[in-house]
Amino acid sequence: MNTIYSHKSVANKHNDNNNNNNNGAPICKEIAKAVEIAKAVDLAAATVRTIRDRDGDKIRETAKSATSLDAKTMTRTRSALMIKMESLLSIWIENQVAHRISLSKMVIQTKAKSLFDDIKSKAAVSNDNAIGSKDKNETFEASQRWFERFKV
Repeated sequence: MNTIYSHKSVANKHNDNNNNNNNGAPICKEIAKAVEIAKAVDLAAATVRTIRDRDGDKIRETAKSATSLDAKTMTRTRSALMIKMESLLSIWIENQVAHRISLSKMVIQTKAKSLFDDIKSKAAVSNDNAIGSKDKNETFEASQRWFERFKV
């Protein structure tokens, strides 16, 4: 208990002495935030503080210009190719399950890549207007990250 009490009294001394950073927040609170961030991103707290101190203004400016202040979530638009491929893949998976055919992650990823390539090549041949020119240059790798998002 004495150790905890002594740490708390050190923190209170820092707060009482008005040892504030540029933002007016007590130093102890800033250190606590850096430690929490470090744990969340699996970095050393000193690394997080270095990045924050060195690039803090640049990060804040980028965040202001990149997002509105009242934005709640970040959304990403999906291409027509991806939407069509994932729709066909879902139908294919339902069909395989209905026929009691077991599916592995690798089989699903391979089928997704195959469907994507087929849709893309057919769209290029037929000049499909539903698929924009930007989408025709798109690539797809059926990665682990894609699979996790697709599962949800």
